[in-house]
Amino acid sequence: MKLSLDPADLKEAIRFAQTAIAGRPAYPILTGVLLEASEDLLTASGTDELRVARVHVPALVEAGGVALIHATYLAQAVNKLKGRAPVLIQEDGEKLRFAQGKTKFTLHKMPADEYPRKVEGEMKTIGHVSGEAFSNLVRTAEVAVSKDEALPALCAVNLELGVELAALGTDRYRMGMNVIDWDPAGEVDYRLNTPASWLKGVAKNIAGDTELLISEDKSGPNRFGIVSGAYSASTTLIAGDYPKIRSLFTNRAQDVHLLDRQELIDALDFVGVMSERNTPVRITGQDGVLTFEAGGTEGESTTEIASDCDEPFQIGLNPSLALDLLRAMDTEQVRFVPNGSKPIYITPTEGNTEYLLMPVRLPGQ
Repeated sequence: MKLSLDPADLKEAIRFAQTAIAGRPAYPILTGVLLEASEDLLTASGTDELRVARVHVPALVEAGGVALIHATYLAQAVNKLKGRAPVLIQEDGEKLRFAQGKTKFTLHKMPADEYPRKVEGEMKTIGHVSGEAFSNLVRTAEVAVSKDEALPALCAVNLELGVELAALGTDRYRMGMNVIDWDPAGEVDYRLNTPASWLKGVAKNIAGDTELLISEDKSGPNRFGIVSGAYSASTTLIAGDYPKIRSLFTNRAQDVHLLDRQELIDALDFVGVMSERNTPVRITGQDGVLTFEAGGTEGESTTEIASDCDEPFQIGLNPSLALDLLRAMDTEQVRFVPNGSKPIYITPTEGNTEYLLMPVRLPGQ
C-alpha cells in the first residue's frame, strides 16, 4: 500500500469509520479501522458487528492494499496534522508509515484477515430519498425518543416505508411524527425499529440522492442501511413491537391556539425555573391570554402571552419535555392545542411534523 491524500480527507475518513466502533469493543480486533486503497480511493471502515460505517475519499494511489490500524491511536495522530500538505501513507512490513513533510508517525498493523468483512450480509435497495429531507425527518422524530437504554424499543425511531416515508418517535410522555415523499423501489411496506442515536449520527452526513436498503431473514427485516455519496452505513434493527402511537395523531380537538414559538419558549423557560422536579407548569387560557404558573417550596413564578383563541382551559405539562419539542422546530409560529386529559398538540405551522405531549395531572384534578 502506498498513497497520498489531503489530510482533511484522511481525518474525515477516520472520523466517520469511528462512528461504528464501540467505546468498549467486544473483541480487540474491533478497535481497528480498516483502510483499503484502490483506484484513486481510500476506503475507511469501522464496525462493532451491529453497526457498519464506511466512507470513500479521493487519494493518489501508487500501490493498492489493505491495512487494519488501531482507530484511537490513528485518530489521535492524524488529528494533530497541520496545514494542507498531502499525507503520504506507505506500508512497511507489519507497519504503516504516515508522513506530512517533517512530521512522521508509524503504527503497527493489526491482522486484517481476522476483521469481520461480511457483517451486513445481502442488502437490497428499497428506494431513494432526498438526503436533506431524510435528515430533517430524523431530526424531528428523534427529539421525542427515549434516552433510557433499558427500554430498547423506545430508543428507536420507527420508520414506516410504504407509499410515503414516515418516522415516529416516543418516550411514552411525548410523541413525534413526520412524513415525507420518497421514491420506493416498487411496492414496499416495512416498519423498522431503527436505533435513534445511530440514525441521528448518520443523518448529519447525507445529502442529495440517498439510497435506503434492508436485509432480511426468515422473520423479516433485520438490518437497515443508508448510502449517500461517499458515505454508507448500516445497523441491526431493534426487535420488538413499537408502541401504537400513530392513531393518537388523529384525535385532535378544535381549540387551536396559534402562538409565537419564541414567546412560548420564553414563557415555559421562565416559569420552569420555579418548577420543582416532576412538578408541572400550570397553563390557563381565558379571554385571549395564556397564563403560565409554577411554584414549589422555594418560590413561585408567573407570566402571560397573547393567544388568538378565547376558549377557556387549564392544563399541566412538563416544561422540559415541551421545550425539547419547541426547540427542535424551525418555524416562527406553532399550533398549541390543549385537549383535556388527552395528548396536547404542539405542532409547527409549516411542514408535516406533528408532536403530542401528555398532560400532567394538576393538584386537585
